[in-house]
Amino acid sequence: MSERYGRTRPSGRRSTCYPSPPPPPSRTGSSGWGAGVALQGMAQVNTAIAQRVLTYDDRTGYTLLVDPTIIAAEKREAEMTYLGVTGYRPVLATLQELGLVIAYEFKEGNDNGGRVEILRQAFQNLPSGKRIETVLVDAEYYTDDVMTYLTGQGVRWAMGADKGAAVKAAITVLPEEAWRPLKTQEGMTTDREVAETV
Repeated sequence: MSERYGRTRPSGRRSTCYPSPPPPPSRTGSSGWGAGVALQGMAQVNTAIAQRVLTYDDRTGYTLLVDPTIIAAEKREAEMTYLGVTGYRPVLATLQELGLVIAYEFKEGNDNGGRVEILRQAFQNLPSGKRIETVLVDAEYYTDDVMTYLTGQGVRWAMGADKGAAVKAAITVLPEEAWRPLKTQEGMTTDREVAETV
């Protein structure tokens, strides 16, 4: 966490502020903080609020949804995304049961790295006595690093995957008894089936 600094108010009471004060203004008048420091400050505030909310929730186990998205932008600094538009790719890690963002990362449009880092943040941001039991991620997270990390955390996880040759080959060798009906969140059986493979 950032250093604390204090000042004495005219009333004589001392106040403590976070984060530490910004550097002095440059000749152009900018504050010197930059977007990175501001976003880090927002992340600290979000984490503190999320932890506070979780202390009031009776549940101890949660499902983590990690979802990167594309925000198109015409700013000069915006980078080209894989969709062919310039913009940004923020990633949100949300606790499904509460719709609560537990971690997020602001990313440039062309930044596809750091997949494990957002997961690590989400696990670290939970207060004591709370745990992530299940993780759901999309095909972007279909990497050895992510699978190794999630397996090491001892959680159940599911991820989308492109149906490339390797995935199709793994599906064809699954025995019939490996497949079971897919149920909705309410427990209703659907006309689809699921099976586990790595």
